[in-house]
Amino acid sequence: MGEHISDQKQCPKCGVQNKLSAKFCRGCGAPLAQKAPVAGRGTAIETLKNVATVGLRAAYRELFDPQPQLAGTVSGVSVSESAEVKFEPMWLVAICAWLVGLSLAFAPRVLSGFLLLITACIILLFLSWRSSGKPYISLLSWLALASAFSKGGAKVTAVSMKVRDRSGQDVEVTFIGELSGVAPSVGEQIQVWGVYEDGARTRMRAWKAQVVSAGESERTEPLRTQRLLPLIPLLLFPYLGFALLALLRLLTGS
Repeated sequence: MGEHISDQKQCPKCGVQNKLSAKFCRGCGAPLAQKAPVAGRGTAIETLKNVATVGLRAAYRELFDPQPQLAGTVSGVSVSESAEVKFEPMWLVAICAWLVGLSLAFAPRVLSGFLLLITACIILLFLSWRSSGKPYISLLSWLALASAFSKGGAKVTAVSMKVRDRSGQDVEVTFIGELSGVAPSVGEQIQVWGVYEDGARTRMRAWKAQVVSAGESERTEPLRTQRLLPLIPLLLFPYLGFALLALLRLLTGS
């Protein structure tokens, strides 16, 4: 009784049916393609590569080379001298995470610490790759912690601007902290670096605004305040360093 057709593979050159295990065609001797790799395994490997490369690139760009999040025309500007600063609890999360990572790098069981650090790096790379739900923190919030030991709260300058983006939507942009540079004027076109504070993208906390209007080439000093820092890259890069430190201890046997 002959073999079932599903148990055979066809030679792409001469069309003769061959056994699945055959490496060469029994009709013309041409090499036969081997069984394709499992799709799920290939997909998982590609996804892991994508997470590692894209996630690391996104984290680096977000921390060291952030891009403007808003472009539009200024329709209003106001200044307040009494904006209140609040301490951001995410700073405590970051500090605790750094201490945990450092303790794992110097853990007595070096291999276990190294594996835990690598796992944490993979999770942080995945979160960076997803590029969603990333909290941001500012060095400015430490003023609020210092002011907790005084009678008054931390009061700083704030500049608010209404910016109409290219889709026609008005965005309320707020700068809080010690300001430097030149504030844009009504009617000027600007690019803004910051973080949207709502899902509708109508409110933004910003740290930099650069005028890009035609004829404004001489105004090169952007309006700046304390930078908002992305939490996940702030954790990822130290954890990569902790993992390398643990690997060095593992290789040297220390």
